[in-house]
Amino acid sequence: MDNQLNSLPLQQACESAPKIQEQQVSEEQKEGAARFKMLSAGCFFYALLYTFCLYQNKSGITYPFLIGGTLYFLCYYFKRFGATAAKDKRLLTGALILTGILNCMTDSGVLIFFNRLLIVFLLGVLILQSYHASICWKLGTWGKALMHLLFGSISQIYRPFEDGYWNYKLAERRKEITPEQKERKRKLTYGVLGVGLSIPVLFVLMILLGSADALFYEMICNVWDTLFSWSLPEFLTSGDLGGILWMLACSFVGMYGLLTYSGKRSYIENAVKTTAIEWDSFIAIAFLSLITVVYCLFCGIQIFGLFLGWMELPEGYTYASYARQGFFQLLFVCIFNICLVLFVTSFFQKNKWLQALLTLISACTYIMVASSAYRMLLYINTYQLTFLRVFVLWALFMIAVLLVGVMRYIWCQEFGLFRFMLVTVVIGYLAFATVHPDYWIAKYNISQFEQGEETDLWYLTRNLSTDAAPAVWELLTEEYPQEKKAQVAGALIKYEERIEEETSDMNIRSWNLSRGLAERLWIMD
Repeated sequence: MDNQLNSLPLQQACESAPKIQEQQVSEEQKEGAARFKMLSAGCFFYALLYTFCLYQNKSGITYPFLIGGTLYFLCYYFKRFGATAAKDKRLLTGALILTGILNCMTDSGVLIFFNRLLIVFLLGVLILQSYHASICWKLGTWGKALMHLLFGSISQIYRPFEDGYWNYKLAERRKEITPEQKERKRKLTYGVLGVGLSIPVLFVLMILLGSADALFYEMICNVWDTLFSWSLPEFLTSGDLGGILWMLACSFVGMYGLLTYSGKRSYIENAVKTTAIEWDSFIAIAFLSLITVVYCLFCGIQIFGLFLGWMELPEGYTYASYARQGFFQLLFVCIFNICLVLFVTSFFQKNKWLQALLTLISACTYIMVASSAYRMLLYINTYQLTFLRVFVLWALFMIAVLLVGVMRYIWCQEFGLFRFMLVTVVIGYLAFATVHPDYWIAKYNISQFEQGEETDLWYLTRNLSTDAAPAVWELLTEEYPQEKKAQVAGALIKYEERIEEETSDMNIRSWNLSRGLAERLWIMD
C-alpha cells in the first residue's frame, strides 16, 4: 500500500489513503459479520442448554442430553465449515455418549472428575479428526495439536465481541435512514434525556412539598409503599442469577472461540508442521545403557528376593514389611519408563542396538509392574481396600497393556500407537467406571469385618460415595457380637443422616441413579 501511495501525487494520495484503508477494514468486517451471523444464534442456544444441564448439577440426569446436544451441535457446524476428514466417528461418539450416561450413574467425585476430563479429551480428538487428515499423525503431533486447540480456543475469547461489533457496524451502514426515522429517533433520545434530568429535580421538589403539606406527604408515602412493597424472586436475591449469567456467558464465548479457532484449519496445520528431529542415537545408547544395568539389577532382586524369597533381607525387616512398601514409587517409575521410551523413539535416529535397549527397558518395566502389583495385593490383604489402592491396581494393569503397543512401536514406527493407546485407555477406563469401584470396596471390607477383621467403618460410611450404599445396607442384615453392635449402629445412624442430606435436594434435573438408589434403600424403606 505504501508503494501505491508514493506513486500518486500528494493530493490524490491523501484522498486515496482513507478509501484504501476503509476497503481493507471492510473485508475484515465482512468476514467477522458473516461469522457472527452463522455462529451467534447457535452458540447462544448451546449456552442455554449447557447452563440448564450443568448449573450446580455436576452429575445429574441431564448430562447425557448435554453430550447428545453437543455432538449434534458440533456435527451441524462441521458440515457448515466443510469438515469431512473423519469418516468413521463411531468409537468417539459411542465413548462420549457412554461416558455421559455413566456420569449420571455414579456419585464418586473421582469418577465424575475423570469422566469430565475424558469427555473434554474425546471432544478435542473428534474435532481434530473432523478437520484434519490425522491418520498419519504421531503421538507427539497429537499432543501438540490438542494443546494448540485448547489454548488457541482460549485465545479467541474476544472474537464474539469483535465480530458482533463489526456486524452491528455493517448493519448500520446498510441502513437508509429516512427523515421521519431521524425525527423519531431525535424525539425519543431527547425525551429520555429530559426525563432522566427531571428525576433528581423532582426528588428534591417532592421533599420540599411534602414538608410543606402533611396531606401531600401522606399521599407520597402511600404511593411509595405501594410501588415498593413487592419482593424480588428468590433466585434474583440468592446469587443464582449471577452464577447463571456467568455460566451462560462463559459457555457462549467458549464455544464461539472453539468453533472459530478449529474452523481455521491453517492454525493447527501450521502448528503441527515441524521438521523431524533425529539426534544421534549414540547419545541415547550411552544414556540408556547405565539405566538398563540398574534396572536389570533391580529386577533380579525382585525375582529372587521378592517373588522367590531366596535372598536374605536387611536387618530389622520381616518379609511382610519388606513386601508391603514401594508400590507407589514403582508405579511412578513405570510411567516414567513409558515416557522415556516414547521420547527416545520420537527424537533419536533409528538404531537396532537402541531398539534392543528400549525393548529390555520395557521388559524390566513388566517386572516392575508385577512387583508393584504384588506388593499392593499384600498390603490390601492386611489393610483392606481403599479407592486409591484399587485405582493403583487398575493403573498397573493399563500400563501392562499399553506396553504391548509401545514395544510394537519400538520396532515399527508406522504402527498407529495413538489410536492403540486411545482405544485401550477409553475401554479400560469405561470398564473401571462401569463397575462402581466404591461398591466393591465396601463389599470386600464388610466381608472382612464379618470374618472378625478390623475394618474402618468411618471410611465405609463417610468417605465412600453413595455408590457403596447397597453394600453398606448389608450391615443391617447381619448379627454381630455385642461389642460390635454399638459401633455398627452408630455408624449406620450417621450414614442414614448423610444419605438424607445428600438426596434431599434432588429434582428432575439433578436426579442421579446412585443417589436415587441410596435414597430408595435408606430413606424410603
